Amino acid sequence: MTYFILLVITLLLGYVLKNRRAMVQFESACKLAFEDSFKSTSQQPAFQMEYLYGLPAFSVIHITKDDYELSKHEGAHESFTAAVQKLCQHYGSNERPYEASRAINFAWTKDGKTFSQSSSFA
Repeated sequence: MTYFILLVITLLLGYVLKNRRAMVQFESACKLAFEDSFKSTSQQPAFQMEYLYGLPAFSVIHITKDDYELSKHEGAHESFTAAVQKLCQHYGSNERPYEASRAINFAWTKDGKTFSQSSSFA
């Protein structure tokens, strides 16, 4: 009986460590995709990754609206969205596949407040 308990504990520990390593590698790949997509911008925006309802979600916050517009014009937003889509294609289901364009919030700050294209700020 003791050996069985030790075996179960060892298997659970191995499972947890394997999943933790995979999660760290995934987060590192997402950070690398961000850095690669925004490497040519003059001011690198802030990057945040979190999980919402078990799915990865991202925030990319530029210092100014001008930086936001410039990186969008240079294709950094599109490049990052494509990279995230490729990295996250295994999330979701056949009926509701993962959509990187819905999981990434590109925004900018002004006077301590954060705005995105969908904000009422003009």
